[in-house]
Amino acid sequence: MKFFVESIDRKIWNVITNNYLMPISENVSSKREHLDCVAMNIIVYALDSNELLKVSECSSAKERWNTLEEYHKNPMSVLMDKEESFA
Repeated sequence: MKFFVESIDRKIWNVITNNYLMPISENVSSKREHLDCVAMNIIVYALDSNELLKVSECSSAKERWNTLEEYHKNPMSVLMDKEESFA
């Protein structure tokens, strides 16, 4: 996944893994938001339907990435967390 994302743009990998904090200005803020959207899009296209359900409510690429990492470390814990939120 890292190689694929970095081949598109290394800044996008930084958004996914580090939440890529840049100095705040209007232009930089909109660029960061754009990179986050691109990163979220790349992640979504790489997922199967089960994984997509796990990250559907995440609001950033970093949050999606962290959720996926946790899911792949222990699939049952993330599944139970999602089920509890719907109860």
